[in-house]
Amino acid sequence: MSGRMSSKSALFAAGFLAVMTVASCVINDKTLGQQFVSDDYLVSIDSTSFLMPFRQSVHDTIQAISYSNMMVGCMTDNVYGTTAVDAATLVVPIPDTCYLGINPKLLNVYLDLTVDSTLVYKEGDDAIPQNIYVYEIVKDFASDSSKVYNNSLSAEFLSEKPISYGASMLFGKGKVRIELSGEYGEKLLATSPSEFENVSSFLDRIHGLYFKTDRPAGNQDGGRLNIMGLSTSVINVQFLMTDPAQGLVDKDTTISFLCGYGIALNQFSAGSRHLETATPGEKLYMDGLSGVKPVIPGLDLKDILDRWISSVCETAECERESILISQARLILPYSMPENFELFEKEHPLKIYPFTTNVGAADSTVRMKPLDDITHSSGGGMDRSHQYYYCDISSKIQELITKDRGDVTDEDDLWMCPVSVLENEQTGIMTYDIDVNGYPRVILEGPQSLRPPRLELVYGILKQW
Repeated sequence: MSGRMSSKSALFAAGFLAVMTVASCVINDKTLGQQFVSDDYLVSIDSTSFLMPFRQSVHDTIQAISYSNMMVGCMTDNVYGTTAVDAATLVVPIPDTCYLGINPKLLNVYLDLTVDSTLVYKEGDDAIPQNIYVYEIVKDFASDSSKVYNNSLSAEFLSEKPISYGASMLFGKGKVRIELSGEYGEKLLATSPSEFENVSSFLDRIHGLYFKTDRPAGNQDGGRLNIMGLSTSVINVQFLMTDPAQGLVDKDTTISFLCGYGIALNQFSAGSRHLETATPGEKLYMDGLSGVKPVIPGLDLKDILDRWISSVCETAECERESILISQARLILPYSMPENFELFEKEHPLKIYPFTTNVGAADSTVRMKPLDDITHSSGGGMDRSHQYYYCDISSKIQELITKDRGDVTDEDDLWMCPVSVLENEQTGIMTYDIDVNGYPRVILEGPQSLRPPRLELVYGILKQW
């Protein structure tokens, strides 16, 4: 038996293995399909499975840009603690041309805020009152590529006091009117003709609004997250317009500004850090947003694969490079609760392994799904067998060939909910961590009766 196979033969065999895995359910012939490979090589096919190592960790910094909605509110749970979400967004003029007259006199300014949907996990919390406060954003954040995370906006970005007046409250879905300060209204009335025409110029001066609600006073379960779609809320500025040339004196006029332009930067914090552990037991917790997540340590996974390969190659008299992964499926079982309605709210349709990648431009860390997601549709849920499944074949092949010394924490696999965005023009699907809702899942842990596992279908390519 010679040494290494040619790269061309390995590539052909890998493709063959992928076809055979899809086409076959049970494989008994260990030399099945060798007629499709060069006469110099023999492919044997087999399968195996491993129990997976896990830890529970919190990643404080999560990318938090949303192109669909703002989210604001608080929720407390005796398992996960308190999750709080604030929302930042942009304000722009609705008309692209407007004449405000000479020395316009402000009468009133108010925000019609529309709550499109809500999320509650405790029955009866759909309409509980929540105080809401509006702050002016006083520093640019939208043009700074480093300000895209759930903790990007510190106190220095906000007005010292709220610009909302009175005791504005949210009661769930619907519209609420929030009176804003005269000082803010005067800033909007100072919009120049060029700023109406050029949104970028306007945003250089008016940086947006920030929304938050009261944090809960105690540890009582309950609360609500309020979802506000972009482009559904409007600021109205009422003023008296004067223009002697047009014969106008103190004409009652209203100009409107869009609240929720383009993006929202939702700022969230989680209270589930107490669930962090290096040795999880019967349960694994996946808390949404920046909460605790199940993590497969890359180095532990590498060690498991290395021990397995040593055993296989000793028996089959092959080399490491001869192992070809046809399919690697991560199986994550869960238990079905009695409350099906709660199950549907808490469990996302897709979860998938993400890695932490350091950005080349600014050294910030971004959660990024494995590349396998593009051909595995982002993982999925098998309701009949009560587990999530994720195809991670390429990642396992990469770890097999990677030197142990080259494995870093960027190879750790973080289990996260997945959002899918389709480009309407190209049809291309984009996958990212889901920050448009707040799912939470309890998976079966390493010490449960149905522990998480990795199922492998693999081939060994050997030369005669």
